[in-house]
Amino acid sequence: MVNVLQLIAPVALGGAENVLLSINRLIDKSHFNIFFCNFINPKRTRNPFVKKLHEVECDVSIIYLDRPRLDFIYVLRLARIIRSKRIDIIHSHGYMPDFFGLIASKITRRPIVSTVHGWTSSTKAIRTYEHFQKKLLRYFDIVIPVSQKISDELIKNGINPFKLRKLNNIVTFEDLTGDNVATDLNQTYITGPHTQIIGVIGRLSKEKGHIFLLQALAKIKNDFPDIKLLIIGDGDQHSKLVQFVKAHKLEHQVHFCGFQNDVSQFYRLIDIFVLPSLTEGIPLVLLEAMYFNKPIVATDVGGVPELIKNGYNGKLVPPGNPSALADNIAAILRDKLYGQTLGKAAHQSLISKNNPSWWINEIQDTYLLAYLKSVKA
Repeated sequence: MVNVLQLIAPVALGGAENVLLSINRLIDKSHFNIFFCNFINPKRTRNPFVKKLHEVECDVSIIYLDRPRLDFIYVLRLARIIRSKRIDIIHSHGYMPDFFGLIASKITRRPIVSTVHGWTSSTKAIRTYEHFQKKLLRYFDIVIPVSQKISDELIKNGINPFKLRKLNNIVTFEDLTGDNVATDLNQTYITGPHTQIIGVIGRLSKEKGHIFLLQALAKIKNDFPDIKLLIIGDGDQHSKLVQFVKAHKLEHQVHFCGFQNDVSQFYRLIDIFVLPSLTEGIPLVLLEAMYFNKPIVATDVGGVPELIKNGYNGKLVPPGNPSALADNIAAILRDKLYGQTLGKAAHQSLISKNNPSWWINEIQDTYLLAYLKSVKA
């Protein structure tokens, strides 16, 4: 039996967190035990990811970040967990877990794997941390980029290509029932027979580009008086986005839905899915929208063009360009048949490529490769 420690610093129940939940659910439990260690800000103890882990009865350890950000005590705490749980492989996700995980792996002589989900570059401090992370990844046993663009960036930063195992994210359909209360949602958001709904799902942070979608909405609201925008998620940009909505008199069109444990019900409701991000890896929300046959308008960033071919199964626009967002959203709003064609093509392209069994086999092979390397060493 191989014991694997998943190491992450979760803020919300987002893409990386859902990847970990998929690993835990799909992995062969007769050969692998999955443990979790979370770096948590003690001021944010009500963490939705930790709550979800407890709901599915995972073995969860918490390291509270109650000291300066890069304090060595966190490494010692992590090393203690690795030894007490008899961990064989460390699998880290994100710049902070990569940093602490790498040092702990050297202390405990365990192999370490990192999945690179992408970089946010949202602040100067985070850009510095992410730059440092790219250099640290040279010393990992195996690195898993989730898109070709991330893989290319890692090679550019001096990481040995033979250490890379590119593995796109997948979506597991059993989580996407969508058979919740669509009728109740219609009543909640006061939709009518002529209402067309735009949806965006994700953390309300600067790199997700919500402000550009609101700017696009302001451009087309007079041409489409019945449209509504549902913003599903929460984050530090919430107050700024609310201010924009009020300043541009968009209160009738925009609904802030907050964080939702189950977003499937919203996919049933929306007519167009928009991903206005400035940076992405392989976003799970995009895969989910494809599953639900939604016409998609997304920015041409990260791994998005590996999923969306412009004009075939969605529309790609430059990042940070509200005019391009507005034009493409308006084109789909005017031609429902065109939108349906894009949505069906998105669904078919997802089904042809999305293979959870193959994906988890690749994860398991990666763990075995790392484990065998450590045994030989």
